[in-house]
This record gives sequence, C-alpha cells and structure tokens, in this order.
Amino acid sequence: MRRLILFCVVFAVVLLGMGRLVAQDDKIEVEAQVGATYQEADEGYFSFGQDTMVVTKQGSDLQKWLKAHVGQRMKVKFEPESAR
Repeated sequence: MRRLILFCVVFAVVLLGMGRLVAQDDKIEVEAQVGATYQEADEGYFSFGQDTMVVTKQGSDLQKWLKAHVGQRMKVKFEPESAR
C-alpha cells in the first residue's frame, strides 16, 4: 500500500513538472530594435529586428506609442492570457 501511494505521489510530481516545461513553450519573447520608415509608421507597420513584423490599426494608441519609440530597443512578449 505504501508503494502505491509513493508511486502516485512521484507520478503526480513528474506530471506537474512536465506540465510546467510544456507551458513554458507557450510564449515567445523578442528583443530587438523597433524599425519603420516614416511612411510605414504612418500606415501602422513596424519591424522588430529581422524576423518580426507588427501591424497596428491606424490612429490606435499602440501605433502612436510605437511611432514615438522607432529606433529604440524593445522587448516584446507574446503569451496566452491563461499563462499569467
């Protein structure tokens, strides 16, 4: 009986550990310089380094904020809402 309980506890701990490892793959973080020409920024197109492009709605608060930070280095994190 003790072995069965010990096995169940160890198994549960292993499953929880594996779940945390899998959950870490649900997010990505990009750290790069924000880039955009004047026209691209006006249209809502911003690049983050070589691999990432963000498109915003014209006139949105995010577009205004990114336009003000073109040329600066930023860190952007994408993750599911449930990962908080």
